Amino acid sequence: MNHQQYTNIVTFLNKGKIPEQYDMTAKKRSFQNYCKPFQLEEGKLFRVTKWQSLVLILKEEETEAISLEKNKVFDKIKKELFETLKNMSRHVIYVK
Repeated sequence: MNHQQYTNIVTFLNKGKIPEQYDMTAKKRSFQNYCKPFQLEEGKLFRVTKWQSLVLILKEEETEAISLEKNKVFDKIKKELFETLKNMSRHVIYVK
């Protein structure tokens, strides 16, 4: 989610303040309806899905950290897999 939209929703949920760009009555109502499925928990923004589970909402700049963490996890799995395969090859007896 872009930073401005994220900030607008958090401000609305915290203070009940609608951003100035939604001056007209129809736009105010539209923004309020848009914010209904969102809720704040411990300072983090979540969206309630139709199955009543919470999904963490991230700002655009936060997604880079996730991809870096994902790469670390894959590298660790790859390293452990190769170590396991290397250790297994020591215990294999080749028969013709």
